[in-house]
Amino acid sequence: AEANQTLKTSHAKVLAAEWLAEDGNVEIAEAAGLNVLRYIVKPPSDLVAPLRSVIGDLIDENDVSAVYGYDNRQEGVRTLFRTDFGHDRVNFSSAEPAEPLFCHQSGFFMKFIPADENEWIEIIRQAAV
Repeated sequence: AEANQTLKTSHAKVLAAEWLAEDGNVEIAEAAGLNVLRYIVKPPSDLVAPLRSVIGDLIDENDVSAVYGYDNRQEGVRTLFRTDFGHDRVNFSSAEPAEPLFCHQSGFFMKFIPADENEWIEIIRQAAV
């Protein structure tokens, strides 16, 4: 059973890596002089966990300070979280989105309902340290 679970996990990571490599699903964008990994397309829910384990190389190769993604449980909700690279560069507790839902006390994670397509850029600008 354990070997079967390992096989499922590695297969899921392969599918996640393929999804990540498809044109138009994600991009490395620049906001306030920082690199941000931006999910353009909401990933299938079964790939959310495997994607977290395969985006590390992309984050490392591009010196990504934050990830702009989708909330897996709430439709229309977007998320921002800082990476290890962004630890001294980004603090979301100093940002004020139009419709904030949650911001972690230490400023590493935020959930919000975007007012428009580009509100995340303003949030990054406000959060830049």
